[in-house]
Amino acid sequence: VVESGTLLIQNGKVVATGENVSIPGNALVIDLNGKHIYPSFIDIYSDFGIKKPKRQNTFGQRPQYDAGRKGYYWNDHITPELNAVEKFKFDTIKSKELIKAGFGVVITHFQDGVIRGTGALVALNEAVGNDERILDDRSAQHFSFRKGDTSKQSYPTSLMGAMALIRQVYHDAKWYANGGSKTKDCSLEAFNKNKNLPQIFDAGSLSNDLRADKIANEFGINYIIKGGGNEYARIDAIKRTNASYILPVNFPAAYDVSDPQHAAVVELKDMRHWNQAPTNPKALAENGIQFAITTSELKKVADFKTKLR
Repeated sequence: VVESGTLLIQNGKVVATGENVSIPGNALVIDLNGKHIYPSFIDIYSDFGIKKPKRQNTFGQRPQYDAGRKGYYWNDHITPELNAVEKFKFDTIKSKELIKAGFGVVITHFQDGVIRGTGALVALNEAVGNDERILDDRSAQHFSFRKGDTSKQSYPTSLMGAMALIRQVYHDAKWYANGGSKTKDCSLEAFNKNKNLPQIFDAGSLSNDLRADKIANEFGINYIIKGGGNEYARIDAIKRTNASYILPVNFPAAYDVSDPQHAAVVELKDMRHWNQAPTNPKALAENGIQFAITTSELKKVADFKTKLR
């Protein structure tokens, strides 16, 4: 804590901070006596500035088994070559909502597919251009157990299939890196290129957290796992993963049990989760598990501070 500090900003960037900062003669001085300056929050799981994928209409059509692309991986839900920065368009309205909630930086990515490519680290400052706003155009590689909406390819059709597909990619990427293929595969090349980036896995539930960790252990990967908010239920198992976590704070609203007929259909497990969900970050903190908090899955970004408190 710096009790009487000065923060010097030039062209949208902090250039000096501390108790003894030399202030240029042409500086605009803003007196914040009695107030606090603190670093912004960073949301490392976001789709800020990227259009949501549109689901393909497959009604009445035959299942598609083969990939729809040539020169890429045999499964269209594997797209490590996709870079979020190529789909990014700054969203002024959403940036203001995030800034008001205390955020200054996000990692945004295209939330579609099993292996989703790279995310971009983006500053929310609308006063600067894209060159200054994009802090890192390849900040992380993203994974999920859910296949994409933008491809009609049928496989995988189950969670087990998604796990098998991810394992197959790791084996194929190693084989490719060792010169096993005579033809170029842009997806495997990108996957190998991205393997030294932070690896963020959208698991989305306690059970899937542990499934993702099994894959990580098999291939010597250290995933950052986006959980489902119910990690408290098996906190010992979560601790044994030795992973870092991203936690949503979309805690369930209270059930209306004023009517006995309504109360009778509310499951006890749901009531327990409503009661316990807000303790999820506390459970991880008490067990020394590193985690970050995300606005993802909140209906409104404005609800973030309320949920956090």
